[in-house]
Amino acid sequence: MGQRASYLRPKQEDGAELIIHGTVYDITHFKHPGGSIIMNQVNPKDAKFPADATLAFENMHGHSKAPREALAKLRKEGKSRKLTLDEIAAIKELRPYDDQLTHKFHRVTRKLRDEGLFDYSVSHFLYRNFELFALLFWGAWCVVDPGKYLGKIHGALVLGLFMQRSGWFQHEANHGSTSTNHKFNIFVGTFWFGIGLAGSAQWWRRAHNRHHADPQRHGADVDMDTLPLAVDSLTAKNGRPFVLRIQHWLYQQMVWGLVHFWQLWLHPQNIYRNVAWLDAFFLAMHWGLWLGFFGPRIGYLQALILHVVSSSIEASLLFTNFALSHTTMPFIEFNLREHWVERSLRRTVDIHSHSKSVGPVLGPFCDNAVDFIMGYLNYQVVHHLWPLLPHYRSSDPRVLAAVEQLAAEVPQLDMHYNVTTYWRAMYDFYNNLSRIAWDHGAKRDFSVTHPQAPDWVKGSYNHPQKVQESYNHPLKAAA
Repeated sequence: MGQRASYLRPKQEDGAELIIHGTVYDITHFKHPGGSIIMNQVNPKDAKFPADATLAFENMHGHSKAPREALAKLRKEGKSRKLTLDEIAAIKELRPYDDQLTHKFHRVTRKLRDEGLFDYSVSHFLYRNFELFALLFWGAWCVVDPGKYLGKIHGALVLGLFMQRSGWFQHEANHGSTSTNHKFNIFVGTFWFGIGLAGSAQWWRRAHNRHHADPQRHGADVDMDTLPLAVDSLTAKNGRPFVLRIQHWLYQQMVWGLVHFWQLWLHPQNIYRNVAWLDAFFLAMHWGLWLGFFGPRIGYLQALILHVVSSSIEASLLFTNFALSHTTMPFIEFNLREHWVERSLRRTVDIHSHSKSVGPVLGPFCDNAVDFIMGYLNYQVVHHLWPLLPHYRSSDPRVLAAVEQLAAEVPQLDMHYNVTTYWRAMYDFYNNLSRIAWDHGAKRDFSVTHPQAPDWVKGSYNHPQKVQESYNHPLKAAA
C-alpha cells in the first residue's frame, strides 16, 4: 500500500498546481508546513486540469493569516495564472457536479454564519476548562484519599476520563474552534495535549489535518495506516495473519499499547526532531506534576502504574469512540477524487437521534450521554464539512438541516445523511474487525473487500456508472 501510494502521488519537483478561489497557483517550490498533505490534493500530470483545493483551503486553515499571505506572495512572484478555456471545459465535462455542490456549500455555510452558529462562546470555553480541572483534582484526590470508598481504582477511572476529555477539548482548540485567535487556539490545544495526553500537539495537528483533507483515502489519510491492527482490506494485506485472526478480541489491548507508544516514544521523538519547545514544556509539566504529586504520596512505582492504567482507560474511551464514525465506511483508492461534500457524506456517519429507537423520553438522555462520552464528535459528518464550527453546536437542528440539504443537492450522486445509534455503531465497528479477521486473517481471501457500508446505510459508494466513468477518467492513467 505504501509503495503504491508513493507511486501515485505526484512529484512536486516535476511541477504542481492547485486551484484556490478560481486562481491556479504553481506550488512546485512551495514549502508547505504540513508537508506532503499539499501534494495529496494535486492531480496527476496526465489530468486535463489542476485540482480545486478551495474548500480544503478555507476549512483547514482556521483563522491563521499565514496561508492567505502565502497565496499573496505566490501571486506577487508571478506563480499564479487563470484557468484556460480548455481546462474550464474539461472540468465541466469531467466534474459536472462540483460547481453546484460548491455553490450550495457556500450558501448553507453563509446562512449558518449569519445565524451565529460559528460564533464562539466564552462561557462554553470557561466551562470546558473548569470541567477538565475539576476532573483532574477529583481524580487526584480519590487516589490519595485514605477512605475505602474513594480509592485508587476510582481515581484511575476519573483520571482516565480526564485524559479522554482533554483529548476532545484539545481537538476543538487545535482545529481553531474555540476562538478567532489562531495563536491562542494553538496555545490552548498544546496545553491540554501536553498536560492531559502527555504528547505533542504539533505531531497530532499534522497527522489529523491529513485525515481531514482526505478521510478514508488510502495513501492520504494517515488514520488508514493502522497496522498491526487492520480495519480495511488494503492495510490487511500487509498484516500478520495471526494478529489479524484475533484482532477483534485484542482491539482494546492494542490501543492501550498504541497510546503508550505515543507517550513514551513517538511524541517525544517528534518534539526533539522538530524542536517543539512549547510541546516539550507542557509534556515536562505533565510528568513533573504527576510524579511530583503522586510519587511522595503513593510511591513512584505506584504512580507509574497509575499512569499506565489511566492512560489505558483514556485509550479505550478515546480511540474506540473516535473509530465508530469512520472505520466502518468504504475507503477510496489514492488515485480517485471526491468533492469535499461527497467525502464528508460518503466516508463518515453521525451517531445521534436515539429517540427513534428508545422513544422521546429516553432518547434525548441517550443523545446527551453520547454527546458527552464522544465529545460532540459523534457528529463527524458535520465536523468534516465544517471543522471550524464549535463542536457543541453540531447538534443544532439548523446545522443538521443544512447537512440534509447538501445530501439532497445532486440526486444523481445518490448521497444521503447517514445517522445511527451508539450501540449500532459499536456493533458495526466490531463486526467489521471480525469480518476482516475471518476473511483476511483466517481464510486469507484478499478478494473480499472490507469495510463495506453497513446494511442500514443509504447511498451509492460506487458512483452510478456514468458518473464513475466521468469522475475517474482523468486519473485512470495514474492507477
